[in-house]
Amino acid sequence: MSGKKDKSGRRVTPAALVLFVALVLFLWLAPGYLYPILASDIFSEEVQKRRESMYTGVITVWQVDTFEGGTGSRTAWLNRLLASLEKQYNGVYFVVRSMTPERAKTLLASGNESIMPDMLSFGRGLIENPEELLMPISEEYTTGLMPELIDACGGYALPWAFGGYAVFADSELAAKHGLGENISDLPQFLNKLGGPAKYGKTTRDIYALGISNTVKSVPGASLARLLEPGSLNGQYALRSNQEDTTENIWDSYNYSKSICAMLGTQRDIYRMAAAAGNNKLRSSVMLPVSGYTDLVACIGILKTQDEKKLDVMHNVLRLLCRTDTQNTLNLIGLFPAAVSALDIIYQEELLNRLFEELKKQRLLVPSVFASQEQIAEENKLMLEYLRTGAQKEQVQQFFSNISK
Repeated sequence: MSGKKDKSGRRVTPAALVLFVALVLFLWLAPGYLYPILASDIFSEEVQKRRESMYTGVITVWQVDTFEGGTGSRTAWLNRLLASLEKQYNGVYFVVRSMTPERAKTLLASGNESIMPDMLSFGRGLIENPEELLMPISEEYTTGLMPELIDACGGYALPWAFGGYAVFADSELAAKHGLGENISDLPQFLNKLGGPAKYGKTTRDIYALGISNTVKSVPGASLARLLEPGSLNGQYALRSNQEDTTENIWDSYNYSKSICAMLGTQRDIYRMAAAAGNNKLRSSVMLPVSGYTDLVACIGILKTQDEKKLDVMHNVLRLLCRTDTQNTLNLIGLFPAAVSALDIIYQEELLNRLFEELKKQRLLVPSVFASQEQIAEENKLMLEYLRTGAQKEQVQQFFSNISK
């Protein structure tokens, strides 16, 4: 059988017609099958290139609580925050581990790189020589933070939160002896308190003011800056013994009532709230102590040559400084380091009062890089100054060095 003729008069054989139809079908259907395969290869190559240009792996952060926070866990807060950052990466994971200061100091001193963290969130008294351990932090990452906190971190860490001091006193005694809201009235008030008191069939010593004795902060400095030397010179004016931890001072104030007033921090506001919930709160007034703090939470990056990992850790710094991040610090009862978050609101009204007072003047903040031995000596210096008026020049030098 002869084939059909095309318009030119040439015959089209059945074989040619079948071939033509097959070619048309191929051109019509092939892209649907071939494109995904080709695109998959191109996509795989692109993914591989991106993986090679970006860090993938685990970044370990140690949270070292060198001072009492407000409420909750700083480790849990950081874990939640960094989990949100993980979503921006493909293959980057953050692990935040809680570490005691003693354990952290031991491991950091070991020099064993296999157990070292990548980042370190800490406060005063953990690191003495940051240049040996930490990467410098450029001004790019600290823009918008409180200048005094930046200075305290010396260019080797980024401050992300801080706390403050306040005096808590029995409200009945405050009303009886005319303690107002001015901290300068405190010595006159305290001088009317303290001494032996009947306790059942015996007597016990009651002290006017309790201050914790710690190697992690220098609470006495907050009062030494404001009060005259020797302001607390009575036999029962001040208690700050070796065993007087912050918890011990709180128990002595609120429960055993062996002290009439205490120098505390934002943590004690939450202790008061918990005691009130159990109907065990001593009725109290609070006098914020402004102008000084050494309760600073900061974060540093351990030395590394891995530029890809460094890029990710720099994004951690950026995230910590963001206003929306800083505004969530009310969840853990700490104050924001970012100026843009200074209108933060706390559930506890006393915490709002304390923060408002702290914002009224520039804070004096000592360097976060100090040894525990140095802090112990500073504590001894401040307590002796308050009790006897001695070491006046050294105390003045302490504050002068901060303000430079």
